[in-house]
Amino acid sequence: MQSVHFASFKMHTSRFDFKLFSADRVGRAFASMGSCNGEDSPGLREWITVVLGCSVTFLFSYFFYGWAAMQAIFEADGVYKEICPEEEPLCSDRGSRMIFLFSVDNTVTIFAGTALGIAIDRTGPVALCILGGVFQAAGLLLMGIGNGDPNAAADTLLFAFVISGIGGTALMLQSLKLAFIVAPRHFALVMAIANCLVDGSSVVPLGLYRLYVAGLSRQWVFSGYAVLCFLLSMCLAVSWHGAPSARLSAANRKESAAATSEAEGLCPRLHGLTVRQQLPTIEFAFAVTFMVTQVFRSNAYLGVIKSLLQGLGDDENVYMQILTISLPASTLFVCLFDMSLKKGGFAFTFFVVLFLGLTWNITMLLPSLPLQVLGFAAFTNFRGLLFASFFTFVGHSFGNRTFGRINALLWFCAGILSLLVHPCVEISKQWTGDLVAMNIFMLALCFPAVLMTVVLSIHLCRNPAGDIKVLNSKPAEVAESSA
Repeated sequence: MQSVHFASFKMHTSRFDFKLFSADRVGRAFASMGSCNGEDSPGLREWITVVLGCSVTFLFSYFFYGWAAMQAIFEADGVYKEICPEEEPLCSDRGSRMIFLFSVDNTVTIFAGTALGIAIDRTGPVALCILGGVFQAAGLLLMGIGNGDPNAAADTLLFAFVISGIGGTALMLQSLKLAFIVAPRHFALVMAIANCLVDGSSVVPLGLYRLYVAGLSRQWVFSGYAVLCFLLSMCLAVSWHGAPSARLSAANRKESAAATSEAEGLCPRLHGLTVRQQLPTIEFAFAVTFMVTQVFRSNAYLGVIKSLLQGLGDDENVYMQILTISLPASTLFVCLFDMSLKKGGFAFTFFVVLFLGLTWNITMLLPSLPLQVLGFAAFTNFRGLLFASFFTFVGHSFGNRTFGRINALLWFCAGILSLLVHPCVEISKQWTGDLVAMNIFMLALCFPAVLMTVVLSIHLCRNPAGDIKVLNSKPAEVAESSA
């Protein structure tokens, strides 16, 4: 009997010791949770890179979103003046050619993002900074000196926007790596800032336009802008070289080690896996569904809103200007975006994104110009929070090692579907004579995203390390959720 009791006591003691060991291991693993993303001790060099990288993103990435101001400079300077008769200097054919330049730039960024997203995982951000700085600076120089010839096979201005699209995309992609060189607790904040600044770059052409109106020539405006682009991009390349790039390499090694180490289950489960292993997962299924549907809705809104406002009586383009000015406003709410991710987690934040999307989509169906201002406010925060939370999710879930390639696949899918915006608009006009059918279709695209967000929420409850808010939990909470 004594031997039985002793064996029972020994068994219970070993179980107790195992629980203590597990809790202790979880606590120690949480204390070094940053090992999934590199050492939790970034220095001044890393933060200088972050500030410089965000500045370059704001100034030179996707500034073509502020197309109205750029078009005003070109038209005032007589670009493509031969298209229109002298008595009609701003004819519709000239405007169509200008819109064609914007469409080319937008298309190039989509496919350049696919190619360069694959490249950045192998080459690192230094090469993309150099490539982006050279291409963007060359494109800006050509924008300053080229008058364009719509009848020529080698239109200087068209070529300028092609290489500008490549350069801007390269500079944008390097900014998405910035979050991996800071402490994990700042990951969501830096990713949100970088993504909001991409939209914020749309206000830069307004500054160029004011310089032009003040008396500087188009050549001087764009040449000075090109020189600034080249200098800051090269400084950024130098800043990335050394400790920040080494930090990315260390993150790659630790992600690979996490896939087979005893810390498995404490780091996001896809870290260290190959792209082929990451594709047939709930995380990737959610990412594809959410990215494709919501980017289509976002691009469709930007594509149809001008026609919608004109149909509601915005003949003076007053409301259109309000929308343009409000696009970068989401940058003001970066701290709220960060708080939503840290406190609420991914599922909660994606539900907020969908709520904002429903708000502006329903507003589009209401025949009232003043109410569209509410839609503008919802849309600018929808777009800012969409990209901030989505890229944070991709970075946290898949890791630095495959971040670029996963994004390349997602952007390619989203870009292909975005090409259907114009055909869908034409079908809507044929069916209903206006954009009502298009707006209802955009609204319907919320439902697949809602369903996948519910699935993601259930999945994250079972795999808590896959949620960004775990980084801000207490060790005891992590131990309990991992038990």
